[in-house]
Amino acid sequence: MLDAFIQKAKEGKSLWLPDVRGALAGSSEAVPVIFSLTLCTGERVDRCHYLPRWSTPEERCFATEYLDACIFNTLSVYSGQELRFFPRERDAGILELLGGLEERFSQPGLAKEIRLAGRVSRSFGGGSFRFVLDDFENYRPVRVEPARSSGDLAQRLKQAAQAESRANCCGVDVGGTDIKLVAAKGKKLVCVKEFDWNPAESPRAEGIIDSVQWLVRLMRACIAAEGTALSARLLPALEKEASLETMTLAVSEVEQALGDGVNVLDAVGLSFPDVVVRNRIVGG
Repeated sequence: MLDAFIQKAKEGKSLWLPDVRGALAGSSEAVPVIFSLTLCTGERVDRCHYLPRWSTPEERCFATEYLDACIFNTLSVYSGQELRFFPRERDAGILELLGGLEERFSQPGLAKEIRLAGRVSRSFGGGSFRFVLDDFENYRPVRVEPARSSGDLAQRLKQAAQAESRANCCGVDVGGTDIKLVAAKGKKLVCVKEFDWNPAESPRAEGIIDSVQWLVRLMRACIAAEGTALSARLLPALEKEASLETMTLAVSEVEQALGDGVNVLDAVGLSFPDVVVRNRIVGG
């Protein structure tokens, strides 16, 4: 089985984790291993992965990369305090791969997930993240709670979507190198804005917050001024190369001219490229 996967990779064809996982599941060429992840909240998430047996250096390399990818994806989704492994069989090759996790995840590319998990764990009052290899006899399944009814959630979500179709909204995508914004008046797109920045240059949180705040005020001003002569005053501020000074000057003038008429935003949606726990950035 591994030969087919390896050959496909050599031919430059896409090799998707779900395809590999599906092929290995239940195969006699794979060993079932329980990945038991303790979350930062103390809860547990258990998943069964099938790790391929290997006999050649090439197969070992493939099995190693597959295992590391499964772990990397798991930590990317959940983070956590501890990832404990319960192999159903004491296969020497599988135990070797699991035993080498500490060393491999200390290398560039993989280490960032461990550092991030450790920071998130400590922000919850825990310790550094750790891998643990355990005997299958010690495994105790997680108690599964019955699913709770969502009640009228679906109807409320539909109503919220319908309300947004008539609202004045601003969307903000905060990135590490630029910020992208969009303003909409009901179903009508009013404007978009891209702003290049380097948040690492700011030693204080205000340096980050102020930039985002002025950009949202720009979007709000564009919605309020739409269809009036004031909208032309905001055009230079919408250019990608416009400085923060250019934006603040234009926005201040429009806000002063409109007075309370500028308060038109119903909703602001913001995505942030980091992990925030209890109002603190802990990812990095």
